[in-house]
Amino acid sequence: MRGIGNKVNGYLQEYQVEGEGDFPIDMLRYDSAWPAREDQVSRIQEVPLEKKYGQTRVVDLHRFSFNGEGPHEARWESFGWRVIEIR
Repeated sequence: MRGIGNKVNGYLQEYQVEGEGDFPIDMLRYDSAWPAREDQVSRIQEVPLEKKYGQTRVVDLHRFSFNGEGPHEARWESFGWRVIEIR
């Protein structure tokens, strides 16, 4: 725990995830992430017609961390999505 007056470093990261089917909404909470821009909200909500899988989509996200660690890639993969770029 840091005392009052100590400097705390925070890290803002932008990254992209790619996947198909339903977006794993809980990953936003788990990764402390949010859509990078307003247009990305619709990318998250997008559901392929008749749940046709095989149609991948890319979503841009922001996340904040105190330790500088990147997104939880293994957990994204457990939902069938993958982190494709971290900026």
